[in-house]
Formats: sequence, structure tokens, C-alpha cells
Amino acid sequence: MPEEAITELEYAVNTLGHKAVMVCNLVHRPIAAVEEAAPEIAHLGTWTDALALDSEYDYDPFWARCRDLGVAVTVHSRGQQRNARRSVSNYMNNQINHFAEAGDIFARALFFGGVTHRFPDLNFGLLEGGVGWACSLFAKLVGAWDKRNPGVIDNLNPANIDLDAMQQLFDEFGGDRFAGTLERRDDEPTSGKRDMGHVVTRVDGTWSSKDIELKDDFAACGIDKAEDIVDRFIRPFYFGCEADDPMNATAFGKVALPFGARPQAMFGSDIGHWDVTDMNGVLAEAYEMVEDGLITEDDFRNFTFGNPARLHAGMNPDFFEGTVVENAVKDLIENSADAQAAE
Repeated sequence: MPEEAITELEYAVNTLGHKAVMVCNLVHRPIAAVEEAAPEIAHLGTWTDALALDSEYDYDPFWARCRDLGVAVTVHSRGQQRNARRSVSNYMNNQINHFAEAGDIFARALFFGGVTHRFPDLNFGLLEGGVGWACSLFAKLVGAWDKRNPGVIDNLNPANIDLDAMQQLFDEFGGDRFAGTLERRDDEPTSGKRDMGHVVTRVDGTWSSKDIELKDDFAACGIDKAEDIVDRFIRPFYFGCEADDPMNATAFGKVALPFGARPQAMFGSDIGHWDVTDMNGVLAEAYEMVEDGLITEDDFRNFTFGNPARLHAGMNPDFFEGTVVENAVKDLIENSADAQAAE
């Protein structure tokens, strides 16, 4: 619950002196009806609470406390044992991309739930899932806005359908299955086939009250134009990447993302992983992107230093105080601030 999370956060920062926290961003909660009807199997019937959209609780007080304490929200939840990731015979079937899937769920919830709008100065680190999925998601968000933003969503109003023309086309090209279907009344029996008749005959020329309430899926995002998605998605998110992931380069201009956006990919060494057979080769493997001409030296510096430094120092300017990179981080943050001011 948010209150418990805030208590732990304050203890970690104020009592223990920690500067970084890691949050479980997906909570698998029991379905109330299953818990009531069959409590012995309630653990098998769960739903995924991503904390930011349609959540069981209001986590805004927790996000606000993270901001006030100067800590980035870094998250790491697994997607294994969920939905299609439940093979009983093949581990890799369940494991590949499961962190990316968990990050995708959380990032979409933060975006559509309006968290990145209400807390524009809060940084989020989505760890280990890579950045390829984020590039795809960002492009799809822009495409969805273009087609379904509140200024154009009425183009999809079923009242705009020319039913006479549609029936004429059905009669001419639809064969026996669709001929005459728009003339059928809802209360007339059908042969049991799933056809367009019962769908289209329910069109009454207006949106229902529920349609009106729900038709702007971007309402919480605070967006006026597609370019605003950069501020709501690219700016607050940092994506932890493994050294050997070939999709890392997609964040550095090798894919033409809308508005020239570059998701903030950062190096996650995973040196302690059980499947890292040679710790000495991890950083060298990451540098292969430069050797292969996929990214530049400046890109690599951002990957291994600039972006992770901004993730934490952007919340707490003293995060790296007393470390060997203290002065380099201060220069980085000052230069970033100057660049933003110049824009």
C-alpha cells in the first residue's frame, strides 16, 4: 500500500542514508470474486496492478514523496509466470523479454495514468528490459495520438457510418452472409452465426454516455500536440540495457523515431548475473557498438555515464558527492541545464 511504501522509503533515505531505491512496479493482486468464492485457489486468480492506472490504490503520495526526497523511481519486476509465460517445460520461453514486458506495462500505466504529467520532475529507471521495446512503444504512442486524439476521435464515431451505402456494398459484395443484415432488427433471431448485423444495427447515431467518458484515452496525459509525448515519455524514463543486447543502438538515432527522439538508454552491466561467464568482457562487449559503427563515442559516453548520471543527479544534485565522478557529473548537469536554457 502507498502508506507502507512511503514509510519504507523515508526509513531508507532519512534513517539509513540511502540515495537510491528499487520499487516493485507490478503487484499481482487477488481477484476479489475468486478470493471470496474459492480462497484456496485465490493465488491462481490474480490481476496485475501497475500502480499508476486503474490501480487499487492512489500512489500519487508515494511519487510525490520520491520527488521530495530526491530519489529516482527505479523499478525491476518480472513478467515470468504471467499469461503466456507459464511453460512447464521451457525456461527460455518464459524468460526472454519478460523484463521488457514488465517495463512496458509500467511505462504505459505511468503515461496514460498521467503520472509523468503530474510529476514532470520525477525520473524513472526501468531496469534490465533494454530499450528496443521503448523505441517501439514511443513510436506507437505518437501514431495513436495522430489517429485517436480528442480532436480527431470523433472520426471514429459510428454515427458517421453511411448505413445505406454500407448495406448496398454488403448486398453487392457480401454474399448471403451479409446481404440484408442491416435491415435485421436486434430482437430478431439469427442462425447463430457471428455477423455484422447485430453490431451495426446497434448504431443509433450518438455516442453513449460511457463512450463520451472514455473516448479520450489521453485525457490524463496533459497533451496538446504529438510533440508533447516527448516530455511525457522520453524525458522522464531511463532504460537499463544489457551489454550484449543488439537493440541498444536503436536509442541513438539508428532508427528514425518521431521528432528525432532518443530514448535514454543506459548501461546495466549485469556483472553479478549467473549467466555472465566472463566479468572482464562485459564493458568491452558494450563498446562493440562503437567499433561496429552503430553508435558514436559521445553516444557511448551517454550510455555508460551521461544517462545514468542524469537519472540520479537530476533528482539529487549531491548523489555522486564524494565519488571519483563527482566533478564530471556536476559539469554534465550544468552543461545540460545550459543547453536547455538555450533552447
